[in-house]
Amino acid sequence: FEQKGFKPAKALLLQMTSLYISTARKPTQGTRILAKALARLMKAEYENRGKRSLSDIVQRAENLGRNRVAFIYERHGSPTRIAFYEDGWLLHEIRIKQFEVLKGKRMEGALQIRAQDPAGEKMKELFAIEDSNIDDEIVGSFKESELEFTVEGVLVLKMKVELRAQAHEGASE
Repeated sequence: FEQKGFKPAKALLLQMTSLYISTARKPTQGTRILAKALARLMKAEYENRGKRSLSDIVQRAENLGRNRVAFIYERHGSPTRIAFYEDGWLLHEIRIKQFEVLKGKRMEGALQIRAQDPAGEKMKELFAIEDSNIDDEIVGSFKESELEFTVEGVLVLKMKVELRAQAHEGASE
């Protein structure tokens, strides 16, 4: 995989992540679509939050052996950020500026993540990706302003993002 002359120095393969993905209380269809796509691509567990408290979601994740929770929040009907929790709120979050899930390709297989810059490395760390020795079928390309996932060379998810420090100790949305 080379893109515009870039040769990744290091790539991580994902067999199974310790990630658990949840949404805001009443997610819109777009937020559910994004959450489900990320869960399938990253081999994460996913559930709508519904009426459950944040501590209930964290406990459910721990019961399933998942130690990091990604909460996808929305504003005005669109997903706006992904905040991460593991024994407390993590310092950074991912702000979602735009996303597109392309249909028609199954999102199954082993995932290979390629971080293309320091912000990409940080996002890879936030998603709690573990090493594996599987041949890749899904490639995730992380860089400062975008995340892209391809399955067998076909783009299936593209996100315009911004990595930011969280401004809060908890989730208020």
